[in-house]
Amino acid sequence: MQTKEEKALYQKKWHEKNPNYHKEYDAKHPEEVKIKEKKYRDSHREKRIEGNIQYRIKNPDYFKNRNKGYRNKVFDHYGWICKCCGENNSEFLTIDHINNNGAEHRKEKAGSGSNIYRWLIKNNFPEGFQTLCYNCNCAKQFRGKGECPHKNQDYLDRIGW
Repeated sequence: MQTKEEKALYQKKWHEKNPNYHKEYDAKHPEEVKIKEKKYRDSHREKRIEGNIQYRIKNPDYFKNRNKGYRNKVFDHYGWICKCCGENNSEFLTIDHINNNGAEHRKEKAGSGSNIYRWLIKNNFPEGFQTLCYNCNCAKQFRGKGECPHKNQDYLDRIGW
């Protein structure tokens, strides 16, 4: 019977001789691989969460800079100015779903926060998105009409624009 060390050495040598075995197996059995991965993720959830926390503690700038890079790419494409009011302070800018379907989109595909930036990049900056400042984006949502007050002529007349 093999000791743990002997077994580990045997496996290491076998993997050195067959470096592409797992890639080939995974390509031939994608559904089986998905099931195994999910089972592993579920059974090691706490360990993965703790590992993520420790990694973030040790590498705080990595995530900050990574997400900033995604955000910059997105605004380079969609523009660095609010399409409604002209605000150009980058700290106020957001990405807006033109068709007012942001909640469904986040739920089905993109998630929230910086995930939307990664999703937009991965999907080659699809149409249906625009740059708005946070005020215009929120007003568009809260008014329930799908438009910012800046676009409403009655509102503009009231404030003297």
